[in-house]
Amino acid sequence: AHIPDAYIESYPQRIAIYKRIADIHSPDDAMDVTDELIDRYGEPPESVMGLIKVALLKNAAADNGISEITQRDNALILYVSELDKVTLAKLSVLRGRVRANASGRPYYAVRLLPKQSPIGALEQIVACLTADASPAGV
Repeated sequence: AHIPDAYIESYPQRIAIYKRIADIHSPDDAMDVTDELIDRYGEPPESVMGLIKVALLKNAAADNGISEITQRDNALILYVSELDKVTLAKLSVLRGRVRANASGRPYYAVRLLPKQSPIGALEQIVACLTADASPAGV
């Protein structure tokens, strides 16, 4: 996910748009940035749309206490400041794909499904974390 030089030729303008994309926190923000890009530069290429999607997902994850996301083999590693029951309960709908690690730097590991992309898995994780209702008993 990147902004091709051919889409936005000016380096300072590309940097400004990268900053604008990094500040996307809601679907409305994503729509505003997309509309601005269309107005100024034409239809965004797939790589730019991917960048917008990644920014929205990363910021939604950050809003739910995830400080860093990495991929290790066939799992996404979600680093947090501390493990908590509410987050673990929300992720439990992923049935057997979640492991919590409290030793050292705490994290949740979420195993990818066969043929699932990391972005697809992150979309699923964010959907679980942002679900309105907490599971019963939490």
